[in-house]
Amino acid sequence: MMMIISIAVSSYAAITNPKEIVPDKDVQGQDDIVRIGKTLVGILQTVGIVLSVIVLIVIGIKAIYLMNRVNTVVDDVEKKVHSFDRAFELLNFTTDKITNITDSLITKVTNFISGFGRKKKTKRYVEEEYDDEL
Repeated sequence: MMMIISIAVSSYAAITNPKEIVPDKDVQGQDDIVRIGKTLVGILQTVGIVLSVIVLIVIGIKAIYLMNRVNTVVDDVEKKVHSFDRAFELLNFTTDKITNITDSLITKVTNFISGFGRKKKTKRYVEEEYDDEL
């Protein structure tokens, strides 16, 4: 139904020539209609402004509630992250100890293997080196 009306109105508007439309100067009450129109426009502007302010206040309140919910979620995530801190500290401590043990083991093995290539020093030779240093 609305489609038929829109087609009919657009067809009528297409065949109407705007230059042929002339206002009737003899119509009584034309000033009253203009005054009522201006009053209605003023009322509609006022109502629009009031509704806009109300909508902005509602949106502001919803934004505040949303921010409170976001803060709650962030606090919850922060608590969970702090619980993982202890686990990471334990993991870090464990890896440090393992690294120290493996480093000392590698040093001992390296010294043992490099000992095969050196001449064994006799006690007299070691004493001579000690005397030279003094």
